[in-house]
Amino acid sequence: MDARLPLHPNLGYYRKRAKELKRALADGDAAALARLAKHIPRRSPSAGEPSLRDAQIVIAREHGYPSWAEFKTAVATADPGRQPSASDALIAAVRAGDLATVDELVGKTPGLARTPDSFGALPLVEAADRGALEIARRLLAAGSDPRAGDPILAAAHAGPHKPAPALDVVELLLASGAPDDLFTHAALGRVDRLERDLAPGDVDVNAPGPGGASALYLAAANGHVEAARLLLEAGANPGFVAGNGRSIWQQVYLHIFGARYREIARILLDQGLGCSFQEACVLGHLPTVKRLLAEEPELKDRPTEAGVAPITTAVLNADAELARLLLAAGASDPKGQGRALVEAKPQERQAFAGALYRSCSFERVNFHDCNLKNAVFSDVNLAGVCLDNVNLSGARIDNAWITGLTIYGIEVAPLLEKERARRAAARKTAK
Repeated sequence: MDARLPLHPNLGYYRKRAKELKRALADGDAAALARLAKHIPRRSPSAGEPSLRDAQIVIAREHGYPSWAEFKTAVATADPGRQPSASDALIAAVRAGDLATVDELVGKTPGLARTPDSFGALPLVEAADRGALEIARRLLAAGSDPRAGDPILAAAHAGPHKPAPALDVVELLLASGAPDDLFTHAALGRVDRLERDLAPGDVDVNAPGPGGASALYLAAANGHVEAARLLLEAGANPGFVAGNGRSIWQQVYLHIFGARYREIARILLDQGLGCSFQEACVLGHLPTVKRLLAEEPELKDRPTEAGVAPITTAVLNADAELARLLLAAGASDPKGQGRALVEAKPQERQAFAGALYRSCSFERVNFHDCNLKNAVFSDVNLAGVCLDNVNLSGARIDNAWITGLTIYGIEVAPLLEKERARRAAARKTAK
C-alpha cells in the first residue's frame, strides 16, 4: 500500500486527483506513467490512451483497494469521529507490511487474527495476496484459519500486489492445513498432481470450488498452459462462468499480452470457444478471424471503442499474417503500414542495443519485442515507425524526422509539441 486514507477522506478530492492523473498520463508524464505501470502492470499496450477508469484504479490501489468501487465505499463509509476497530487496524497493518504492529495487535486481542474487518477482509488472505511470508506466519501462529477465505488462491496468483506467485506462502499454507486438492493443484499448475487427481476417472472436473471457480478456471486464471490443456482433455468446460460472473475467456483475456495467457486463449479458441473479432485480431488467431470475416465482411475496418482499426492491431503486434489476411479482405490501409509490414523482411534476434544509427532511414519500420537499450539515433528518418514491447532504456533520438512515430500506439510528435510549449511558457514565466 502506498498511502492510507486520512481521518476525513473526501471522495470529491480523489475524483479530482484521478482526473489530474488522467491528464498527466495523456501528456506522457514519466511519474504518472510509472504509477500506471506499477499498479496496472498488465495493461495492454494497444489499449489506447489511458482512461479515467485507469487513473481511478491507480488511485484506489495506491490506497490498498483493488478497485475504484471498493475505494469509494471505504471513503463513503469512513466515520471521522470513530477510531478504527482492532480488526480494521490489523488489516491496515497487514496491507502496509507493518510486522511490528501486526504482532502488537494480535498479541493484545485473542482471536483477532481470524476476525474479518468491517468490509469482510481476512488478515491471512490480505497477507497471502501480498506475498507477506512473515506476516502470514505470525497470523497462523495467532490462530488464522488457512481454510477460510481461500488464502492459498490469493498467494498462488500474481498481482495486483505482487509480481509473481508467492510460492513460499503457498508452502506455508499447505503445511498449516490449507486444502491440498484438485483446485489447489490447478491454481498452482502442478500437472503431476492433477494427473493423480483425475486418474480415478469419476472426478467431476467441472465442479465449482473456491469462489465458485472450476479447476480449469483456476489453471487458466494463473496462466498454467499444460494444466489447462490437461483439464480440457479430461472434459473441462471452456465456457465455464465462475461465481464472480466472469467466464474463463474473460479472465484469460485480462492478461492477454502475457505469452502463457495467449497460448491458453488460442487453445480455448481451438476448442471452438467464441470471441470478438478484435480479440481474435489481437491474438492473431487466423481461423477465427477468417470465420468472423466470412460472417460479417465489414468487420475488416471496424475500429474498437478506442479507435484502433484491425490493421493497426496487426501493425502494433508485427503480425504480418494477420495484416496479409486483412488486406486480402479489402481492409483500408491509409498510411500504408499494413502493406509495409507484409512486404518487410523479418529481422529476428538482431543486436540493436547500444548502437549508433546515423543518416539512416527506418521509415515505416516496426520494432517489436527487441532491445534498443542505449541506442542512439542521429539524423535519421523515423516517420511512421512503430515501437511495441521494446526496451528503450537510455535510448536517445536526435535530429530525427518523427511524423507518425508511435510508441505503444501513442504518437510521439504531439506529446513533444506539448512539452516544448510547456517549457516555453515556463521560460517566459521565469523571465
